Amino acid sequence: MCKKFNILVVDDEIKNIQLGINILKKNSAYNLIFATNAAETFQRVLDYEFDLILLDIIMQPLDGFEVCKQLKANPNTQDIPIIFLTAKTDEESILKAFKLGGVDYITKPFNEKELEARVNTHIQLKALQDNLQEENEKKDKILLQQSKMNAIGEMIDYLADQWRQPLSIVSANASAIQIQMQLDNLTNEAILNYSNEIIQRTNRLSSVIDDFKEFFKPDTSRQFFDLGNTIERTLNMLSGTFKFNDIRVIFEAKKINMHGYKCAVMYTMINLLSNALSALIKVNPSNRYLFIDLHLENNKVNITIKDSANGIDDEIKEHIFEQYFSTKKLYEGSGLGLFMTKEVVEKKLLGNIEFQNETYVFENKTLTGAKFTLTLPIDKK
Repeated sequence: MCKKFNILVVDDEIKNIQLGINILKKNSAYNLIFATNAAETFQRVLDYEFDLILLDIIMQPLDGFEVCKQLKANPNTQDIPIIFLTAKTDEESILKAFKLGGVDYITKPFNEKELEARVNTHIQLKALQDNLQEENEKKDKILLQQSKMNAIGEMIDYLADQWRQPLSIVSANASAIQIQMQLDNLTNEAILNYSNEIIQRTNRLSSVIDDFKEFFKPDTSRQFFDLGNTIERTLNMLSGTFKFNDIRVIFEAKKINMHGYKCAVMYTMINLLSNALSALIKVNPSNRYLFIDLHLENNKVNITIKDSANGIDDEIKEHIFEQYFSTKKLYEGSGLGLFMTKEVVEKKLLGNIEFQNETYVFENKTLTGAKFTLTLPIDKK
């Protein structure tokens, strides 16, 4: 079925609206809607998704310039192409129309063929733009899925680290019970101690499983969540790996209520923490630190992740967010981690991410490392 294109015709003169609609209605692909003033225009853009707006300039109480300015200031309507239809022919008005974001300018009385041709041109351009955006979104989804698969591989390694020690303790306690039974030396107190230790360790494993399940849930809708607790649970998934590699994590959880995509936050943190971990295991074990800090300012929160792994070389630090660029060896990473982290932060979480090397003093030690700062909107609505 042929796609219908919604076109809004705005003019305070009904006869001008009728003239424009009569010309354009010959094209069956156009769904033509009209408005006679600014208030009706703003209501129409709430009710419909428009592919093009034909906008008169001389209107009351708000003229077409002001209507265009407000439409372009709204993220929901800023991408709708606007063609000005007006009797104003002076150069100043024409320049102002384009500066405000208009894509074309047709003077009245307009030529029928010219109107048809220009409207058709901009409708086709809008269709191409929409198709390109759709293809880019598909590409982004594929890249995100590829990045998540890479993350799954890393998380399986982390899971093995998390399970290794508890399982060895459970195995050791079970073996101790068997040995003491064979020696007829097993007391009720020993059974209680061994079983308590086994329960404690298996509960720890269960907690890790729950955290991993939370990480891999699809983000289908926004939700309210505690940011501090979410980061703490993310760290919990990696705590065994950090301990195994003598990495000291300094983080004080703060209760910060957010409304957004919880799993996207966890995914972002996993990528940044994984990069820090890969860098930290290459430095002296006595200097392996990871700092995470939350700072609330107005309606935004800053999350800083800082390590002590000597920073990123100047010649490559400008490229770290580029697609397929990696500071790791070929077999260690795809180069999608930081690229997709930036994509998720900007497009999913509507925030931004910045990087810098920083030298600082901690416990009388002078350390240098990479510092990533995430700025995310709290959005308590």
